[in-house]
Amino acid sequence: LPISGQLLAEITPDLRLISDNYFLTVLNPNGALSNKYAMTVSPVLASITPYATVAGSGPLNVTVKGIGFQSRFVLQLSSAAGPITVVPTLVDSATLTAVISASAIAAARTASVQIVDPLYGNASSSLAFSIRSAPAITSTSPNPIDAGGLYFLLTVNGSGFVPGSVVNWPGAGSLGTTYVSPTQLQAAITPDLRSLAGGFKLTVTDPDTGAASNAYTETVSPVLFAI
Repeated sequence: LPISGQLLAEITPDLRLISDNYFLTVLNPNGALSNKYAMTVSPVLASITPYATVAGSGPLNVTVKGIGFQSRFVLQLSSAAGPITVVPTLVDSATLTAVISASAIAAARTASVQIVDPLYGNASSSLAFSIRSAPAITSTSPNPIDAGGLYFLLTVNGSGFVPGSVVNWPGAGSLGTTYVSPTQLQAAITPDLRSLAGGFKLTVTDPDTGAASNAYTETVSPVLFAI
């Protein structure tokens, strides 16, 4: 039933394809026109690629996907250091491209991104954006290990580790890796990896940024059974 002082209006999907402030009016049958009332359609931010980078790696090209973009919209990168505005290029209403300056990603920190309409201040929800330190290995345990022997978990200590970080063994590629903390990983050492003695240079890679750590030598010592 109609309620005094209230109207219901049908908003179809095509009316909200583009983010903006839309000024609604009501026209009475007698020709009287109401004041204008702003109806806000906010932009939608769905993804940013890449969503992580290594601090100090230089300018970064990103692609932003979403709904309702316009050419005046900007990308805002926010962190404890404050917001930084990046002027993107409009590809279409669902895609923006931008270059984040080297100075904006010079230091490792937690950040977020959102799309902002500078004309009306409308903003999308935020997405996490990670500015990371490159991984580094400082030690492994046990080290050295004897040639031969059974499967075991090698502890890799260092910094800059994230969920998904991978320990690599030369000639064998990536090892089964468990993330423990930002300073520790565990890697599966199978019997075939220790079948020969030698020094094997391990690295850790971050699959999100492609960054690789320093090489750290894991020593497999020969075993003498008899003479």
